[in-house]
Amino acid sequence: MLMLLGGAFEFWKQYNKEIIERETDDVELTRRMKSLPNLGENKKERPLSLPYSLKARILIHSYLTRIPLDNEGLEYDQRYVLLRVLRLTEEMISISQQLTFYTQ
Repeated sequence: MLMLLGGAFEFWKQYNKEIIERETDDVELTRRMKSLPNLGENKKERPLSLPYSLKARILIHSYLTRIPLDNEGLEYDQRYVLLRVLRLTEEMISISQQLTFYTQ
């Protein structure tokens, strides 16, 4: 589920102009990635292999494992990603309910 949420186009700057890409992200995210197991960073399929997806997954995993972020910019990004993840999850549940209702 986290892989699916992290790969959402809502987190890609090409489709969402609110996304901020910083030069320091590469250094900070690489350091954070080493402390997170089962992140799926070796996935080859698009969009899971794209940098925006990896960044979103790192921020989600950091939140769920309660690992504090060292950078104020990443904390802002994490809050943004979490708000979007909640909305995406709500919509997934809504669609599942509708599909269940219509298939009965």
